[in-house]
Amino acid sequence: MVSSEILKFLFSEQAIYTKNLIGSCLADLPDAMHIQAKLARNHEEIIKILGYNHKTFNSLINERINSIVGVVLGAKSGIPSHFDKSVRELFKTSDELVKKLNLPQEELKQVLKAQNQYIIDITLARLGGEYLNEIKIFDEFHIEMVNIVDMFNRVDCNCYILLYLFLLVIVVVLIFYLFIRCYYSNYILFNSSMSHPASLK
Repeated sequence: MVSSEILKFLFSEQAIYTKNLIGSCLADLPDAMHIQAKLARNHEEIIKILGYNHKTFNSLINERINSIVGVVLGAKSGIPSHFDKSVRELFKTSDELVKKLNLPQEELKQVLKAQNQYIIDITLARLGGEYLNEIKIFDEFHIEMVNIVDMFNRVDCNCYILLYLFLLVIVVVLIFYLFIRCYYSNYILFNSSMSHPASLK
């Protein structure tokens, strides 16, 4: 079973690092590269907890984080075509992540789609100086990120149910086999006794 508390902490941390990265990139702060590195390690920890080899996800994780930075820089540039291209790249990386994870595809796709929209909305709110709106959007984003854990737990729960049903089928088949074998053995003994009746004295 996936550790809910650890995952909730990591997804909460991811939401905070994402918001900080957006703010630092918009303000050209020197800590942006350090936040990127922390966000990458956060992704790796989540991937490991979910049972995957994080090394096989390294390039995809970097692409994902770079696409977030790309959205911020695209919005900051004020050039619509640059911003549109960066948004398409953000959604492209999330689609690639969906394909690589062995999780409910459609549900995960919708989750990442919502995440992407929050990232875009936070960026535009901060860029436009709408700080109260930015806080409101971030609060929703944070809750959404933490709630992702429920999806992973449902997947785990479904796996346990399937395992239980599989074992149940094996037990039923085994009982049926023993019953048939016992019945067949008694049938053989009965026919044998009828074919060779005891001699009368």
